[in-house]
Amino acid sequence: MCINHPEKIAGIIVQNGNAHREGMGPEWDEYIEYWYNPTAEKKKKLIKFLSTEGIKNQYFGGLPEEILPRVSPELWMLDWEFLKRPGNIERQFELNCDFKTHLEMFPFYQEYFRDSSSSSQHGLYNRRAAGMNFADNLETVTLIQRNIFRI
Repeated sequence: MCINHPEKIAGIIVQNGNAHREGMGPEWDEYIEYWYNPTAEKKKKLIKFLSTEGIKNQYFGGLPEEILPRVSPELWMLDWEFLKRPGNIERQFELNCDFKTHLEMFPFYQEYFRDSSSSSQHGLYNRRAAGMNFADNLETVTLIQRNIFRI
């Protein structure tokens, strides 16, 4: 909507989102390679991300030790219970592969940020680089807490 109808946007809140390749981190490198050069072998390796340990890592991986106790364990457990139902892992894998279209839109999102006076806040579970990259395209960014930015 921000690309096709920017006049309809009053502000943007970004949580666990990204509009910059630098903010994605190396975890995405294998997916990106798969998107452009898919093979059955690569898929077999990537789909392991959608396992019990892979889902748990989405909630705990990369978090500082002091934050880990604040993440309720039932969150990842419930996520896994829904994901492991028949057909859901394959659907989620396809959805992850569709992120390629979002990645290809990054330059358009960045242009929108540069040309707008949007106000947003960057969420906790993304890389610091993502918030700082938003700063490249917006007038003001305030670091609120580690990895949380008011933009």
